[in-house]
Amino acid sequence: MAQSPDFETVYDVETAIEDAIAAEFAALPDSMTVYKSRATASKATPYLNIQCLIGEETGRMTVDNAGTFRNSAWNFQLLVGIVTNRADDSTTHKTWRAKVRKICADWVARLTQLNSTLDYHVIGNITGVGSSYSVDNENDVDITVLEFSGFVSIRPDAWPA
Repeated sequence: MAQSPDFETVYDVETAIEDAIAAEFAALPDSMTVYKSRATASKATPYLNIQCLIGEETGRMTVDNAGTFRNSAWNFQLLVGIVTNRADDSTTHKTWRAKVRKICADWVARLTQLNSTLDYHVIGNITGVGSSYSVDNENDVDITVLEFSGFVSIRPDAWPA
């Protein structure tokens, strides 16, 4: 694919995954507004919150362009929060929860396409882990968080010079 301009870019795995996943949801014909983990905009329901958390290194070592061995793969956790207005018909919440779950299930079959949007990384797997539901009475919203786990690595040709 491409060589990263610097180490900071290649190690910013969370942003790369969040950007790719957010773009997948935003490309849907009837998409909800998508926010990534550090979004500061005011949020109007319904919307999705995308957050990627990097976990332990997998032990996969790669030699960078300077000949240094580097850890280059991690497990990750992907959290997709569905937030809808509680006062509206709950069908919106149920419908979006099902849509998100289906899209994420389809990624297993479409990893090649998803990976084509990543310049410096490769997602090796995305698996559903579970979900949690809560009500925020103060803001009058329903929240379901669908959790996925995966494996991501840095492309061998992505290391900066």
